[in-house]
Amino acid sequence: MILNDVFETIADRKKHPKEGSYTNYLFDKGIDKILKKCGEEATEIVIAAKNPDSEELKYEISDFLYHMMVLMAQCGLDWDDVINTNLNSVFWLSRAASNIFKAKGYGKIITFTLQSEPGTSLKAAGWTTMSSWLPE
Repeated sequence: MILNDVFETIADRKKHPKEGSYTNYLFDKGIDKILKKCGEEATEIVIAAKNPDSEELKYEISDFLYHMMVLMAQCGLDWDDVINTNLNSVFWLSRAASNIFKAKGYGKIITFTLQSEPGTSLKAAGWTTMSSWLPE
């Protein structure tokens, strides 16, 4: 995944600073500067989304993702931390909701879910199937 490659470059810059690097400039300025940039980019996404030019929105989302990855590196997180948290939350929420749907006699569908324990890399995670119930 390209985002992981970019993140690895950012994390490497944190460990091995490169003179003149914008990424190192952000790390040198610290968390307040990084947070300010994340906020600015988030605001620019909102403004770009209101405009009809989708090119601008793509650039702003790209800038936001870059600055969020700098924040992740500064805070000691990586993509596995973020994705595993989201996937595990979705899995357990879906499981709880399916019990309610089943009790109400709703129709059945099958979904596939990536299941992993916190801290497990995506490569080590496994796929599982789960029945969900929706109105027929």
